[in-house]
Amino acid sequence: MDARDFDRINPFVRMMRVKQDLFGTGKWQDVDHVYTMITAGHADFIVEGTRYSLGRGDVIVLPPFQTHVIVPTGGEMLQQKIFHFDFFEDPERCSLRHEDVLDRDGPKVVPQRERLMGDRAFAAHPEPKAFARLEETYQRMLEEFQSLCEGGGCSALLRAYCTEMLVETFRGAQEHVPEDLRDSDKSKAWLHIENALKYIEAHFTDEDLSNERISEAIGVSPNYLTKRFRACFDMPLHRYVVRMRIERAQRMLHTGSCNITEAAAATGFSSIHVFSKTFKSVLGMTPSAYLESVAQELSVLRRSSDAQLLERRRRAMPQAPTPAERPDRCSAKGAPDDRSGSS
Repeated sequence: MDARDFDRINPFVRMMRVKQDLFGTGKWQDVDHVYTMITAGHADFIVEGTRYSLGRGDVIVLPPFQTHVIVPTGGEMLQQKIFHFDFFEDPERCSLRHEDVLDRDGPKVVPQRERLMGDRAFAAHPEPKAFARLEETYQRMLEEFQSLCEGGGCSALLRAYCTEMLVETFRGAQEHVPEDLRDSDKSKAWLHIENALKYIEAHFTDEDLSNERISEAIGVSPNYLTKRFRACFDMPLHRYVVRMRIERAQRMLHTGSCNITEAAAATGFSSIHVFSKTFKSVLGMTPSAYLESVAQELSVLRRSSDAQLLERRRRAMPQAPTPAERPDRCSAKGAPDDRSGSS
């Protein structure tokens, strides 16, 4: 991004959340930009075939509709401080819900003025003092967002905090050099892994999904696929499937779209007992305890998508002046018309 871009942005914050995972693994695609600070742990972010190995003190910003896989590494708790945003407030986009659109059919169009990042992810490692400032700003921004969802808050202050976060992140931070998994030496192996991920995504609800079935579907041997998968993700293929199922169930519970029994059935578990046991082994708590732990966040999530709140936020957006309201740049006698931009 060019430094001059920050002088004209007018951001809209759609959702904020602090997410913690010990072994969670998932694949996403979002309608908006996603800003993520890693405040604990380590993870590989694989964005459209490019791997960013990130840890505490790192930041990554993803453009809309970028398919990404997140795999926690190192066995530590991964904590992410996240917000979803548009660079510009727009009455039409304001009404978009916060949701994953990976499985959505139809065109996925990004408005031209939202393409300031050039459809390319940005990952950086700010200096420790700069990262500490980002954490402080994020906390103030989160409090303002929660207040806005409660019916109070100030949209202008939320925009100001978001702008500050973006300027601090993009200006002067040391950018990460990612690993391209599609280069000539790795492209064949990554193609097989990518095909396996797609197959898992389409069939994870099947109870009988196995390494053999996945391998057969993409035309390779089980031994080859498991070796390549472990080399790429540092975990066995079957463990990835289990973690993905739990992450999907977690996502369903988090959005309130189903209850625990329905989440178990929808993610390929043979019984509620097996689901609860696996859920606890992966996340360290039962599904019921998880719902209790995120009750406040669930309330904020639901209110942030409330139609009345979105309409109130839309009405609070600064309106572009009409031609009659715009100042006449040549109103002063003899004043030059500066439309050319020359000095």
